[in-house]
Amino acid sequence: MKLADNFKKVREEISKEGGSLGIGLGEPGSRLSTVVGGARLGKFYTYSAPTGEGKTRFLVSNACSISVPRVGRLQDLKHSWKKVLYICTEQTETEIGMMILAYRSGIPQSRLRKGMSKLTREEINKIDEAFSLAEAYTDNFETIAVEDPSADAIEKSIRKYIKSEDIQYVFFDYIFTSPSILQQFGGRNIREDTVLRMFSTKLKQIAVDNNIFIRSATQLNDGWSKNIVGERNQNCRRGAKAIADKIDVGLIGIKARQEELNKVQSLIKGRTPNQVIDVYKNRDGEYTNIKLFRYFDYGTCQGVDLFATNDNYELIEIKE
Repeated sequence: MKLADNFKKVREEISKEGGSLGIGLGEPGSRLSTVVGGARLGKFYTYSAPTGEGKTRFLVSNACSISVPRVGRLQDLKHSWKKVLYICTEQTETEIGMMILAYRSGIPQSRLRKGMSKLTREEINKIDEAFSLAEAYTDNFETIAVEDPSADAIEKSIRKYIKSEDIQYVFFDYIFTSPSILQQFGGRNIREDTVLRMFSTKLKQIAVDNNIFIRSATQLNDGWSKNIVGERNQNCRRGAKAIADKIDVGLIGIKARQEELNKVQSLIKGRTPNQVIDVYKNRDGEYTNIKLFRYFDYGTCQGVDLFATNDNYELIEIKE
């Protein structure tokens, strides 16, 4: 679905009396871009998080940050924007569109859910401007929904949009053992880590063969909470080392817990972090095994990096 068409559906949703549903989104900041070297062609990145802590939000915001300008940011108009394909497996295309609108307009989703009739004139003007940007950049953001993905179906979709739309940046939300994937890789008796390894291998190969960037998301396993303080790495994830071997950049993101905030109290200047991203793998990168402390507005889904530390919570200076 083209971005402008998607936004038309979103407008229909928020124009309903009583509003509509909405989901938050996230955006990597400038320090994180510096750490991982941006979205590099031929590479495969993953972002892992606990259930309900923003996997989709992170992917959508990352996709937005390279594809379409935000309302009120004239400097964005000079940026070299890229074409993005976003493949969703849980949310609908309209739900993804709602996320994009919140990010673009800067209007909290709690406000969007109330419906247009409850918005201020200033907010309506921002929405109108976001729609104008969607029309101008409609070819830059393509969204498709695949409820029961197989690796072959995902590859077919990606190749289709590479050929028809010259897509170079793909976001797949997310890696899991769907019935079609289980069937493709050997049936229900195959181990989950084996399936995830094979699927990750496939995504990495697609990125390399087509010289495109792919970012996906994964779930953290049930034992991740044992690592609230200190190092968090691939052992916190479902599939663990099976996936980690195939990726170029691996991130783990969680909401900031008080136990970690206590460790960095002396580094907090002004705004208190509410999100921590661990960079546990960074192939060819200068930085690894670091923590990025961020503030993320779950209403507008816009975030900012505050500072970075090593796993011992010692400050690391990163040039943006």
